Amino acid sequence: MTSVKNITREIIGHLESEPIGGLRRHEVQKRLGHVDTSYFRTIFARLIADGTIVKKRGGRYVAARSRSLYRGVLTLNQRGFGFIKPDNGKADIFVPQENLLGGISGDHVQYVVEQGEQRPCGRIVKVLEHARKDFVGALVEQQGGYAVRPLRRDLPPLVKLFQNGLKAELNGAKPGDWVKVSFVPRTDERAPLTVAIAKRLAKSATITGDIRAICEEYGLPSLYSGETEQRAAALKPQEIPREDCLELEAFTIDPMDARDFDDAISVRKLPKGMLEVGVHIADVACYVHSGSPLDRAARRRGFTSYLPGRTISMLPLALSADLCSLREGEERLAHSVFLHIDATSGEVISSRRVHTRIRSRHRLCYEQVEHVLKGEVVDGIDAKLAKTLNLLGDVTHKMREQRAVSEQFIPFEGLERKVLCTGNPPQVTDIMDIRQGAASELVEELMLAANVEVAKEMRRRNLPCLYRNHLAPSGEQLHTTTELAEKLLHRRKVRLTSRHHIAAFLDSIRHSEYSDVLNMLLLRCMPRAQYGVVNHGHFGLGKEIYCHFTSPIRRYPDLLVHRQLIAADTGAALMTTEFLAEQELSCNALEVNNDQAYFALEDRLKLRLIRERQEQDSGFSVECTVLKAIPSGLSLYVPEYGMMAFISIEDLFGHRWHYDAKTSRITDGRSSYCFGSTIFARPSKMDTVRNELLMKPVTFRI
Repeated sequence: MTSVKNITREIIGHLESEPIGGLRRHEVQKRLGHVDTSYFRTIFARLIADGTIVKKRGGRYVAARSRSLYRGVLTLNQRGFGFIKPDNGKADIFVPQENLLGGISGDHVQYVVEQGEQRPCGRIVKVLEHARKDFVGALVEQQGGYAVRPLRRDLPPLVKLFQNGLKAELNGAKPGDWVKVSFVPRTDERAPLTVAIAKRLAKSATITGDIRAICEEYGLPSLYSGETEQRAAALKPQEIPREDCLELEAFTIDPMDARDFDDAISVRKLPKGMLEVGVHIADVACYVHSGSPLDRAARRRGFTSYLPGRTISMLPLALSADLCSLREGEERLAHSVFLHIDATSGEVISSRRVHTRIRSRHRLCYEQVEHVLKGEVVDGIDAKLAKTLNLLGDVTHKMREQRAVSEQFIPFEGLERKVLCTGNPPQVTDIMDIRQGAASELVEELMLAANVEVAKEMRRRNLPCLYRNHLAPSGEQLHTTTELAEKLLHRRKVRLTSRHHIAAFLDSIRHSEYSDVLNMLLLRCMPRAQYGVVNHGHFGLGKEIYCHFTSPIRRYPDLLVHRQLIAADTGAALMTTEFLAEQELSCNALEVNNDQAYFALEDRLKLRLIRERQEQDSGFSVECTVLKAIPSGLSLYVPEYGMMAFISIEDLFGHRWHYDAKTSRITDGRSSYCFGSTIFARPSKMDTVRNELLMKPVTFRI
């Protein structure tokens, strides 16, 4: 029998001899002469699978190298079309819906470039590697069968349920239920995508169901088992030399509902106008040893997930809420950074790091401290403690002012709207406005200073480290935001070309009615901060060097920094740069996934609250700001709820509206909507499966 190598070479040769029209499979076999059909089809199928040959429209095949074939990663838009990011680093290319070949977001695809009606566009000829095998969605019944509406908006809006004959296997699910489904392999790539139900999760019309669906879709772990909690409770800490700091007047400042206290603060006066401020961090690394089952579990989680209505801890509660937690009145092990600060200027003059034993004397919450810093009397806080808090408030304010000059950090002050979700079963009760106050700034300044001092020590001692990096935004991103800001404020020559300009601009709009929107736009044009073994500095904070040290209970990168310092202090083997580089990739991916899960659930719960309020008030409406006008309608920001919405151009009342590409407006010739316009609208559709809020206008003003 002719060898596989020879037949492969002959197949490619025949196809390359017909590069334009290509050949059908039976024509290729005929040209080969007498070859076993089964043997030929196996080799032919293998060449298709690895992308060596490509099937064209009409059922003909060509050799891939005889065409201009490219590879890249596909991303779907919620409106049905997609974009491919080419492997060669060139600009993204648009892919019409009819050219997707069943590809979904994240798929590695092979494509050709064709001339579309208005611009070149891509056509996928083969999906080389699927990004995912399953997803979570809501089961719906439709004429002739069932389908699933995916939770993620970067997946197709509807995927049919596979039917074996006339019946579809529902696995106990009913229409409206959240289900987890897996893709059914296709024998023909041009056949539509279908899925099979792997398991029923919950009813989609409940908050409990939403939480379970989000956790399943984003692969969030379950709570630790009782057995694991018992083992964690029995852990003994590593014995290392410690400084006795039990007499310090330490205290914690946290949210009112906090359970894990990973940082405490102390302060004492030194001669010559100096202060020694202690930043005491829970010494988690002394309990969670490298390579242990508990360490592997924490590494897989990466971070504590603070979802509305559910918290999934990185560590067992026996550690995070007890043994390691700096609870009021309890002796605890800490890893402390003592900052020597000039009380007059707020400058950090020096620091020292040491392992300690401390006892937190007071468990304070941000609200209490905020009132004290305003000069108010607060129950449970005596005059001595109030004096200490005011001393810290004064020096951290000076630290912030000094940093504003020396580091020119970016003072983002956008208002966050957070869902309040409590009870069992959980219920959404309200939207809470969160804006940074003096109390949170006090804590932030000290944590930032401690993180910087640790990062400097790591570099000084040449210890491999996971730094926290934040790169500067691209000039293109800032240029777009600059143009929008100028239009919105009717101001010429807005400058956002440096951190200094951005900081000055944010300070200038602090009291503007558009402050929240502009803060949001600037935040959006910033790249994500990431972990890395190479220090690149932190653009947003204005730090030359920075790492995370102050939250080892809830962030694995902090735990790694603690562990490296313990190794250096005790003479143990250090973690290598190569090992930390692996953790860099894992931690960055886990952080993105955690954030996506949080926002996916938060927005769905906001939609449920909006629906409830509309049911209670038939005249319910909200004020919205237009973020963008596009041919199909208006993209909106709803400040009261901190979320996005959309109004279709067909739903604008009164006159015939059209999109003016030159001015980026939707206009009827007399009135118009553009970026910054205010429009009052009422919800017309609240889709808690796809997380979409569609609105209809009530009235408006430009």
